[in-house]
Amino acid sequence: MSPSGWRSSVMAMECLCSIKPIAAMITSLPEWNPLPWNGETGSGVRNGNEHEKGSILGFVMRLGIFARDWPMVLEAYYKGFDQMSLRDKEASDASLKATLNNLQLSLFNIVNALVRAGPEPREAFLAYVARVVELNRKRAAIQFKYEEHASDSFIHNLHYVLLRLAEPFMDTQYKQLNKIDLRYYERSRRISLKDLTRINATPPEIEEWENAADAPGPAPNFVSDVFYLLSAVNHLSTGPISNYISAISRHVRDIQKELELMEQDESWKGTPSQPQVELALKRGKEQLSKLHAMMESMYVAILQDDFTVRSSAFACFASVWLLRLVDPAKQHPQRIIGLPLPDEVPLVFKVQPEYMFDDVVELWDLMMKYKPTVFTTSGQKEIIDFSMTFLTSTWYITNPYLKSKLVAILAIGVRPFGRYKMGILGTALCTHPLSLKHLMMCLMSFYVECEKTGTHTQFYDKFREYYSIGCNPTKIFIRNKAGFISTTYAQTDVS
Repeated sequence: MSPSGWRSSVMAMECLCSIKPIAAMITSLPEWNPLPWNGETGSGVRNGNEHEKGSILGFVMRLGIFARDWPMVLEAYYKGFDQMSLRDKEASDASLKATLNNLQLSLFNIVNALVRAGPEPREAFLAYVARVVELNRKRAAIQFKYEEHASDSFIHNLHYVLLRLAEPFMDTQYKQLNKIDLRYYERSRRISLKDLTRINATPPEIEEWENAADAPGPAPNFVSDVFYLLSAVNHLSTGPISNYISAISRHVRDIQKELELMEQDESWKGTPSQPQVELALKRGKEQLSKLHAMMESMYVAILQDDFTVRSSAFACFASVWLLRLVDPAKQHPQRIIGLPLPDEVPLVFKVQPEYMFDDVVELWDLMMKYKPTVFTTSGQKEIIDFSMTFLTSTWYITNPYLKSKLVAILAIGVRPFGRYKMGILGTALCTHPLSLKHLMMCLMSFYVECEKTGTHTQFYDKFREYYSIGCNPTKIFIRNKAGFISTTYAQTDVS
């Protein structure tokens, strides 16, 4: 993205879409949502990358600050990154944030004008997002061909725009939960769950649920469309970007080790190979600087203040919605959910795609590690409610990784941070009724479960889980020992 070259194109698109007849006309063009590839006619798009580049909205939505898509960002903002002073880095970060904020605000204005232009443009936008999700299904895989899928910039911007569209129904009191259609996947074909892992459903249960797909009922409302499409796009956005950052980090460590070995071995000095070794060292350091700059630009994007607040709010909203599915009284969060949950897991919860659960946990984990200040004003209660519920009733989730991740989030949440001596979650864990009643028992149960399950390849994973389990009693139990003893042993039969 050049410092100013993108503005004229985006402003022109924003101006055109503000006129309702033109907005309706744009969404009716064939280039609005290109059709899938047709071998007989030789037309259409083969994959997500072609769809992004061939669509009208993709022309502006693919702008961004991710260096993998826009290498000129490194030259314009982070040239010689490792030699830059801290002040220069902060200035570049601030400039990129301001540019990205302006871009994403314009993109939201474009989409908001489209969905408000009438039923047809609104339906066209929803169909466009559904096509993006379908063509980029493999983007969430551990390994995928980046050149055949939508770019990080495109997916990140689309994610942000959908978060803004979801803002009206994501109130802090969660009064709009009832507007979300629980049978959305049965009544809508926008999102296909074929070959996706479910939270806790067996193949016969999935078949039973799919057989009811033709059950009569009203068409899903706009709130349901936005919620489920946002969940799907979220699965393709922050997680894969975070995984790519982790891959770069591992590559950086490998390069640093090689450079250290080359510098420690001085046998090449004074030999004919000295110029070649010095050139290799120089190129290695330049590569490190470039990789550090790439990571910085990606962190600026995914840890941007506005984006983190909105994405964390959506994660909390999705967690409350999942708890409402398993709450027998269907009153959560207006009433504290009763634990442990019933032995029979509701089918509507079982058949949900696992990414609905996984993405909530992964987002909390990412924010706890890199931006815990997001939870200083909100989100603490939701994290504790969610963690206590599924650590107490572990049979509701079959993936052991998700259970250990919940314990890890609690462990990170009690690490000292700034003026928070007990961490972001420390005080809340000492006062929350579910935590006082169930935390110690569910941690001990999880410890026993770790001992009984797992293979020899998970030997070192167990040590990490034991550390996470130990962090909570060490930081919390000692601080509020009387409260935990009174609530824990009051429910224990000692006769």
